[in-house]
Amino acid sequence: MRRLGLGIPAAIITAALLHSGCSASSKRQTATPSSTGTAAPSPTAPAGGFAYVADNASGAISVVAVGRRDVVAAVPAAGGPYWAVASPDRSRILVTRTVGRVSIVQAGTHSILFDVAVGPNPNYAAFTPDGSQAFVSNTGSASVSVLDIASGAVVATVPVGPNPWAIAVTPNGSYAYVACVNTGVSVIGTSTRTVVATVTTGSSAYWVAIDPAGSFAYVADGFGTCQRV
Repeated sequence: MRRLGLGIPAAIITAALLHSGCSASSKRQTATPSSTGTAAPSPTAPAGGFAYVADNASGAISVVAVGRRDVVAAVPAAGGPYWAVASPDRSRILVTRTVGRVSIVQAGTHSILFDVAVGPNPNYAAFTPDGSQAFVSNTGSASVSVLDIASGAVVATVPVGPNPWAIAVTPNGSYAYVACVNTGVSVIGTSTRTVVATVTTGSSAYWVAIDPAGSFAYVADGFGTCQRV
């Protein structure tokens, strides 16, 4: 592990929103909102709430009753659903689809609020801490789409390094760190929606997470190493 200093404050998100009962894979990812989130839960919401699974093979978002561990609904999401992440208040689920679209689902009722066109081959996404925006990495166009969650609109498209992959947003919501496979990390200022810094790391930077203290970002590459920046 190599430690690199950065002057930009930071902190974690990435995999923290995934339900601990489901393992991450390239085909299926899960986000679990609480049944007590701001969105009204369904009348039959089970103890433990629901888990939302991006099921690539079936082209649907499978809804799992966590307490019972069974599938209670399937939300249509044609075009390669890939990644699911819950908003900080657990009221919305954002699901990327490899056809260049994103579904925003209301937790509890399982209804699709918005079907949004983004860049080609969107992979991963992260919310700002207040849940007002989400950042989506478009691997096919070396860009990040910025979504306004209330309206479902794409409010900006930010050019970043080639092959953007995982994204982490700082706890104060000021920066989004984007792991770009070929170049390192692109740092987006969330207020300006522009790249404010580029950090060179090891090759094949796939994942980024930021410590809760906001001191360091951790970047994992495809060759079994992790760098702290």
